Amino acid sequence: MDEAAVLRSAPLPRDRAVSLQWLRLVAAAMVVLYHAAVYLQIMKGSTWGTELVPGWFGAVGVGLFFALSGYLMSRIMTTTSFQDFILHRIIRIYPTFFLATILFLGLGTIAGLSPIWDWRSWTLMPSGPASYALGVEWTLVFEMMFYVFVGLLILFKKQGSAITVLIAWLLVMNLHNVYRPDDPSINLFHPFGLPFVSLNVAFAAGMLLPLVLKTHVPHPVIAILIGLNTFYIGAHFGTVPVRWGIGIGAGLIVLSLASWQYDGNLPGQRILDRIGDRGGSYTYALYLIHVPIIRMVYVQSDGQDPRFLFWLVVVVSFASSIPFGMLDNYLYRQLKKRSDRASSPVKSSLAFGFVAVFLVYSVLAGIAL
Repeated sequence: MDEAAVLRSAPLPRDRAVSLQWLRLVAAAMVVLYHAAVYLQIMKGSTWGTELVPGWFGAVGVGLFFALSGYLMSRIMTTTSFQDFILHRIIRIYPTFFLATILFLGLGTIAGLSPIWDWRSWTLMPSGPASYALGVEWTLVFEMMFYVFVGLLILFKKQGSAITVLIAWLLVMNLHNVYRPDDPSINLFHPFGLPFVSLNVAFAAGMLLPLVLKTHVPHPVIAILIGLNTFYIGAHFGTVPVRWGIGIGAGLIVLSLASWQYDGNLPGQRILDRIGDRGGSYTYALYLIHVPIIRMVYVQSDGQDPRFLFWLVVVVSFASSIPFGMLDNYLYRQLKKRSDRASSPVKSSLAFGFVAVFLVYSVLAGIAL
């Protein structure tokens, strides 16, 4: 999830970019709180967290992340070459992911968790029922699939037809969801069915709405109210409708924040902007490490108050994301510089090679299941 890096280079006014960074931070906080509550119940037998944190926090947080990706890809697909787009996504996602996984394999073993090693999970490619050490990699599989999709739009110069392609994707997704509804009990999907899972609505809506709503974008407060209502309405009809509601609502919220221009000057606004900007830039690191931290703290605790443990893992997750996020941003900047300096033949070989491997791997994995 590389939205922070894109925001720093996207042609957005400063106040709007910071608004989206704050949204990233809020989405990450929702996911952290959700997992802290769920693992408190699983590992410690306490329902205190799940009674405090709404069960939809995790789904909405992920939906906001996906919608942010969709929105930002709609902006950069017309300004970036296929080679640079693919390589920037690779170096943004994989190095920090590998580092987080290696660290957890070591620290998790010391803590007594026996982390799972599954080579398929390291690819972040559609593998079906793979085992994921960090516990969040399945969402990165969706991210990488979406990036390949956008990369192919750029490669075949179909950016001008993106509206038609996205509408067609939503229509096909809808038909698939009618005849083969998503199973809410699984988040590891067959490679051939992955593009049609209703979780992808957030990607498509986040990318489509800024292309079709050039004017008359609702105020963020109105967008949030609409988004919440689409979610609540969908919640009464099952897993697929609620995911469509979250996806469309998240796409609208992202677009409204990106389009809204705040003319006021709040007390301490510079400090708030800095917190939001920094916090948003660390959310990929936070996303990768928070579940391992939660599990390691819970497994090492014995007899402590569940309320204390809950807030402890939340604080430790956010605190740990700062140095790890700084390292993450440093790695990306350095690798991006090297990538941009590489010769055109090298970049083409790497970009085409990755997409070819991704597609072939997905087909073979699907056939094998």
